Amino acid sequence: MIGDIYVGIDEPGGIAEIGFTLAREHQGHGYALEAVSAVVDDLVDRIGVHRIFAQLSKDNAASARLLERLGMTFESLTARSYWWRGTYDDNLTYAMSADERRAWRDRPRDRPEQVRLVPITHESFRAYGRLRTHYSQQRFVAPMWQSYGDALFSEPEQGHPVVPVLLGIEADGEPAGFLMYADAVNVDTPEPYLWRFLVDRRHQGRGIGGTALRIWLDDMRAAGHAAVGVSWVPGHGGPEGFYLRNGFEPTGEVRDGEIVARRVL
Repeated sequence: MIGDIYVGIDEPGGIAEIGFTLAREHQGHGYALEAVSAVVDDLVDRIGVHRIFAQLSKDNAASARLLERLGMTFESLTARSYWWRGTYDDNLTYAMSADERRAWRDRPRDRPEQVRLVPITHESFRAYGRLRTHYSQQRFVAPMWQSYGDALFSEPEQGHPVVPVLLGIEADGEPAGFLMYADAVNVDTPEPYLWRFLVDRRHQGRGIGGTALRIWLDDMRAAGHAAVGVSWVPGHGGPEGFYLRNGFEPTGEVRDGEIVARRVL
């Protein structure tokens, strides 16, 4: 016995709540994901429920990430609404419909044959605007509406305007991610700066981010730039490892709580 899964089904049989625990010494091996996935699929395919939800503490990041890997999405955060260990805790609710679970199972998993960086146009900005990360990743990656807004109302750097360049990441012809960088146009922006980088939750784990980043680095090198910059919010589940693996080196500077790094081309 290494853990357990709770299932509660409402009286009509259409809505199920799930919960799970796993002994600490057995965590990190994928056991919980495999077991909970099997239970969820049984609820959808055999029992016929049309909605599955789970509730958890806002501080339970590991369980939140597991629910996201099942295809669940964040629905609500209610403050001090759950009695837990002698006090009222904030409560997160994740949920998905049966159709959303089926669509999640059927999403593309393999590495795409073609990844391209494409200009975002009047015809495509809405499609790219619908991209989103998992809720647990939002402290590291700004949502699309914020990136669009920051591009439109960018804050000047030492009195000089910042010039944003917005690119869509296309995987086998489908919008899969977003890249925005500040172009090197003046003395205060001597090198291109990777401003925003996002891969949609449905397309994560397919190698799209690494491929798109390498394409962008090649483009910057071909444009005559000697180096590029980036910054990230530190923390578990953040993008630090991704950037380090791709050759970015921290400069020692911390700006607005973010680690500043540079990649020589």
